[in-house]
Amino acid sequence: MLKMEFSNLSALSALVDKLANEANQLANETAREIVKTSHSLARQRVADPSRKPGKGQGPYYRSIQSKIEFNGGAVTGRLFSDAPYAGVIEFGSRPHTIRARNGKVLFLGGGRFANEVQHPGTPAFRVLEQSAEKATAQAQTILDRLFPKYFNRRS
Repeated sequence: MLKMEFSNLSALSALVDKLANEANQLANETAREIVKTSHSLARQRVADPSRKPGKGQGPYYRSIQSKIEFNGGAVTGRLFSDAPYAGVIEFGSRPHTIRARNGKVLFLGGGRFANEVQHPGTPAFRVLEQSAEKATAQAQTILDRLFPKYFNRRS
């Protein structure tokens, strides 16, 4: 059983303020860890040659970024890529026609050329989305790991 006695209201107020501050710090650090974990998971997936899209550590890998913003009580984490083709990797593309431009032709390999080709489309790989979801699913574990740093100490 927990028993606390306060000789005045200011001591209680100070304790409540301290608890609120530490809870806020815990929430912010947990959010940072979730964003950091999602960033790491996305890069691991892209670098893994056995998993789609299997881009290795090239430009797409290097373009994966994360940011966290604190605005009052709101915390916003972002996982994104600024690679020009990131949208195609994340969301896929429909089948479409690729046409040669400016009087040029498309080289198809094997000595074959064409004015246009039918691209079959690209499946959505959902690298960023799935990484963010996996990291978010670990939120309770992250919170449990960080909790003692803020609330299990004696002072």
